[in-house]
Amino acid sequence: MSMSPQAQLTVVGLGTGDENQLTLGVWRKLEAASGRGDAIFLRTKEHPMVSMLDHHNIRYETLPGSGRSLAGVWISDVRAVRPIHYP
Repeated sequence: MSMSPQAQLTVVGLGTGDENQLTLGVWRKLEAASGRGDAIFLRTKEHPMVSMLDHHNIRYETLPGSGRSLAGVWISDVRAVRPIHYP
């Protein structure tokens, strides 16, 4: 019996908006994901780093933000990417 591959979700932060403060590790993950054609989702397009992503042709989609707390926004984001049940 063969097993199907598990989906993977990696969450990274784009930092303060100063491209010099974005970690090299995060940048490499974004470049690798883009190079593989993986989906990249941004919580908002209203972030200073978006112009750098655009400049380097890193393709992404934005998620609709909702919820009053940051935790509520993240739960909404995860459900938008992969609908799951939270008890």
